[in-house]
Amino acid sequence: MWNFAIASHGALLGTIGTVLGVKNYLKDRIRVKVIIQKDMKISPNTITNNADQCFLIITANNVCKHPVHIAKAYVELSKPEQGKKFILLAGPDNFHTEELRPGLKRDFIGKQNGLDMANFKCAYVEDAVGRKFKCKVPREWHR
Repeated sequence: MWNFAIASHGALLGTIGTVLGVKNYLKDRIRVKVIIQKDMKISPNTITNNADQCFLIITANNVCKHPVHIAKAYVELSKPEQGKKFILLAGPDNFHTEELRPGLKRDFIGKQNGLDMANFKCAYVEDAVGRKFKCKVPREWHR
């Protein structure tokens, strides 16, 4: 009888410890929320000096409690064109790694002209160690 009680107590404590460990691991992991927007205008437009120019913007929001070093943003294509599976956002401030503190965001801006956004599948933001964070392109873009 005592052996069963001790074994049950040990199994219960082990299960509770495992559940708490998994919960803490999931809570402390690196998380970046990615948002993609099209037809955005910048004021003042210092990139092309054209007030009517539309841009594609990928935003990386740090939603965890640790800083993340964000390096680049790109879009994956549904149907690769001319051997290209991805399009890297090539804006003026896009090619440097930047520390993103908790609660802050970083925008990656690229010219939208000539891009077939119906062919966009996902938007990605990548950190300095190669972790990828993604969001799917809204369905209305595929029409």
